[in-house]
Amino acid sequence: MTTVHKYELTKKCQKFAMPTGYKVLSVNAQQGKVCMWVQVDTSVLPNEVLTIHQFMTGEGFRINPDGLEFIGTYFLFGGSFVGHVFRELNF
Repeated sequence: MTTVHKYELTKKCQKFAMPTGYKVLSVNAQQGKVCMWVQVDTSVLPNEVLTIHQFMTGEGFRINPDGLEFIGTYFLFGGSFVGHVFRELNF
């Protein structure tokens, strides 16, 4: 069965157990909390690790995108705080 699950992002780097074939759908702020929505097949046991990195940014902040894939941007405090979320690529 395919369902959508919400995960709260509370740290700069977090790891989540996911079943093969998961798909990150969205990242956004909800009621002042940063959340990620992921489509998963609940008939498959978690066998992969999804590692998420959050970066606080303003124009000109440097990040090292090597080994990362952008998955979303969120805004907090009326847009005065911008964060970008990347997933770590598994090689």
